[in-house]
Amino acid sequence: MIVLAGVMAATLAGAFAAQPGASKPEPATIEARECNVKYLEQALVASERHGVVAVVDVREGDSIRAHQRLVQLKDDLQRAQLATLIRQADSPESDAK
Repeated sequence: MIVLAGVMAATLAGAFAAQPGASKPEPATIEARECNVKYLEQALVASERHGVVAVVDVREGDSIRAHQRLVQLKDDLQRAQLATLIRQADSPESDAK
């Protein structure tokens, strides 16, 4: 059994060895009744600011491009603060200063 495995391994190794002038191997078709596919590449995504995620703009399996928005952070507090500052800047009291 071990000898047979050794002969088989040597035969396969010879078949797949690079040979001068050999063309690229043809793609193989594999048929499976059931399988799980997992990505080999993962990416760590970071943000310049912290916060709570309000909306996720992509789903698993989506293709993304550079600079594409992936998530939107909650910004209720920042919007309220901005509205307050705009009102203060537009008020007549701010002109007197």
